[in-house]
Amino acid sequence: MSEEGLKSVHLASWPKVEKKWENKALLEKWAQLMQVRSIVLKALEEKRASGLIGNSLEAEVELFIKNAKLHLLLTNYREVLPAIFIVSGVTLKKTDTLPKDLDSSSDELNMAVKVTKATGKKCQRCWNYSESVGSNSGHPEICNRCIKAIES
Repeated sequence: MSEEGLKSVHLASWPKVEKKWENKALLEKWAQLMQVRSIVLKALEEKRASGLIGNSLEAEVELFIKNAKLHLLLTNYREVLPAIFIVSGVTLKKTDTLPKDLDSSSDELNMAVKVTKATGKKCQRCWNYSESVGSNSGHPEICNRCIKAIES
């Protein structure tokens, strides 16, 4: 039966990507970002189990990075890291030695993770915790990022 004759879109196969459109460098970057994400998620789950946080948006993450290439990659994606990790904030720290007493680490990536409870108040629009919530009298329950989004 051809794709056109299927009774449901859910039975169709995914379109094939043409080789000329493949971007191996971008795929490698995202593969490494997903490796970092899995390490962060492990640390978040441990903090959730211990009762420090209820959900990941209640957390802020500090990444201690010894690997210069990884630090550059994460710096280039700094703006989207909170969304990738589903946390309220991410701080990157370049280091020559990794602290031993952190929440999660990877010898392979030469990095370590520290999870803390997010500071600030919960934004009623995006649910991220931010120090900027309440700083705008016209929109006292949302963060500056959301204010910028709704006013543009």
